[in-house]
Amino acid sequence: MNNTFLSLVGQLRPALEANARSLSSENSLCALTVLRSVHQRLRAVYKGTKTIDDIPDDVLICIFKIYLVAIAECEPSFSITGRVAKKVDTSGVHLLTHVCQRWRRIMLGYSRFWSRIDGARREQLAVFIRRSRLVPLTLALSTDITGFDDLLSLTASRVQRLDLFVTRSFVHSIPTRWLNPNSLQCFTITYPDDIIHPDRPSPPIVLFGEKSVSLKALAIHNSPAWLPANHFPQLTHLHLEMLVHNAYPDICDISRLLTNTPKLKYLHIRGIPSFEHGPVTPLSVHLPNLRFAVLAFGALHTAMSFVSTWTIPANAFVCFDNMIPFDGRMAIPPRLSVVERVTTLQLATDGQLMHLIAEGSTSGLWLQGLTLLSGVSWTNWLDELHTSLPLPQITTLRIFVGKNTDVLRKILRRMPRLVELYVRLERKYEVRGADPSMSVAASLYRDLLDAAICPNLRTLGVDIQDDYHASAVCLWAADMAAMATERSAKGVALQRLVVQAFAGCGRNVDPSRRALQSDLAEDLAKVQHIEEVTLCCPGAPTATFERRACWDDEGTREYWLIPEYRAPYCRLPWKFEPQD
Repeated sequence: MNNTFLSLVGQLRPALEANARSLSSENSLCALTVLRSVHQRLRAVYKGTKTIDDIPDDVLICIFKIYLVAIAECEPSFSITGRVAKKVDTSGVHLLTHVCQRWRRIMLGYSRFWSRIDGARREQLAVFIRRSRLVPLTLALSTDITGFDDLLSLTASRVQRLDLFVTRSFVHSIPTRWLNPNSLQCFTITYPDDIIHPDRPSPPIVLFGEKSVSLKALAIHNSPAWLPANHFPQLTHLHLEMLVHNAYPDICDISRLLTNTPKLKYLHIRGIPSFEHGPVTPLSVHLPNLRFAVLAFGALHTAMSFVSTWTIPANAFVCFDNMIPFDGRMAIPPRLSVVERVTTLQLATDGQLMHLIAEGSTSGLWLQGLTLLSGVSWTNWLDELHTSLPLPQITTLRIFVGKNTDVLRKILRRMPRLVELYVRLERKYEVRGADPSMSVAASLYRDLLDAAICPNLRTLGVDIQDDYHASAVCLWAADMAAMATERSAKGVALQRLVVQAFAGCGRNVDPSRRALQSDLAEDLAKVQHIEEVTLCCPGAPTATFERRACWDDEGTREYWLIPEYRAPYCRLPWKFEPQD
């Protein structure tokens, strides 16, 4: 028995490390309170008892709770995708009931241990329902289970969360009229991945037969041609995954749903449709409590048209991820309230891919896009960026523009308050013997000769990507020195210059790079009128393109597991990752 107990306790730390990022603040506080209580009781037990059998029942219940919660936090049945194969993991419950008679008595006597139920096996389902007595239930069901109607009728008043997988035979029906919406707080409905919905709008669907429903969380995966027409006065979490190639539901349908969610805080929509069946004008949407919104994978112009009708608070985060400008329609984002307090901008583009994050302390805008058509790039789109972002108030900029010197020049001219500038450069344009007109670095130094450009600039970081050939890099030291001298003479001198000539180089630095590093140090010695000049050892860039924790979509994770490949992540600039 001692070995089993220690095994359970030993699983707590790895379980926490594996799931720490997905734990909500509320769950973390609850776990901390329980652990402190367990710690105090165990100290008393250690002093006053000789065996684990003397530990009080309530302390063991606390330990069992922590163990079972750790399993549930990573349970695949909570996953948004692939739910047909995801079963509820009840192994922990079965393990604890087979340790000894006392543990079995404790487990059978605590109803909540039996409230997370899998409908895959009807016999087990009946046992869990009986042992859970009258406590609220979390139920995972498929519509093809035997006696589905009777089962819902039997448990309707107790179901707090329902994860429902709709099989093919039920695709055109909504089997939820038996539930009591007053008890249900979270509802997830999933349709098969390969289902083809009709290319026509569906009449409004009222879930549960009630016009107003007190749900707190709603997720619809592979959304059919319908969306619910209910009023959701308490809904705080909404997750919709649609099939982009389906014409319906369209943006108007989604807007109509959002108008019925006045308390919505967390919104995640994946699969933004194009206007293939004709342009639409979304309804005006007022979301005064919104904290985090993700619009992922779909038509750029549709997404921009959609959010242009939103009224949202300034202290929110809005993420457009994996947006595609179909037919070359490079729609500019509207001026959202979330950007009015941003002071930091990360921008990277190689022509086809574009990565942008504008952040303040409590708000931000994320936009990543991909062009699929040859001859279509983000250059002209970036020329109009000043209409979407308050560039004059940006104080920190991290930027990578490939060989597009014009984009860099135009953006810097609109940033009078810029204090920190970190530029990443492609090595092929910064090698000795290269055409100076192709060098982004040389162009930057010539632009900064004008003291009117970024007059508050104090820190300049320059990263040049590493390559396998360790080619002789050119720092354009003469242009750099002239820029430093001119800005000092005009009273806008730089205070700090940091150069990394081998950004992304791995741990093993070969002799050829060390030799080049020595030559570069001699070049930098020519730069005067800057308080601190640093040539970094080959390795990490001077400043990374960061992904702050504020973009982790913790709100959605309170109810559902989002696969890592579907979560927003920084795709650029990939060439600066360290090579081991």
